[in-house]
Amino acid sequence: MKKICILLLAVLAGGMILAAGCMGLPGAIPGVPQAPASPGDGPSFAGKWMTTWQGGGHDVPMTLSVSGSAVTGTYDYNGGTIAGTVQGDRLIGTWTEDSGQSMGPVEFVMAGDGRSFAGWWGYEGEDFAATKQDRPSWTGLRV
Repeated sequence: MKKICILLLAVLAGGMILAAGCMGLPGAIPGVPQAPASPGDGPSFAGKWMTTWQGGGHDVPMTLSVSGSAVTGTYDYNGGTIAGTVQGDRLIGTWTEDSGQSMGPVEFVMAGDGRSFAGWWGYEGEDFAATKQDRPSWTGLRV
């Protein structure tokens, strides 16, 4: 009798593990939102990019470094710098040029394959939420 109970429990546990695996991510519960990805999950913004932005630079090299969720980088246009944080598939931060004379918000969204990003930039003091209603204005391709 004891062997039958153990066997039944083993079969039941195996069935539950198999069913959980068929539902997607381990531990995922259908209909319940999952926590956003941590900065270490998926493709990284770290690396070299060729960028283009509306109303400005075309084919401008950018190099980004990531430490934890913090991102810093430079781009070859008027001493450009980027500083921000990774939040899931997004880099949210600030661009700065001309030794701080020009700056504003920036937000990049990484493509699922990690080979490109698209996002928005604006000037300090402008309505960035309105800017983000338009098509992406700053794009990058990994080089």
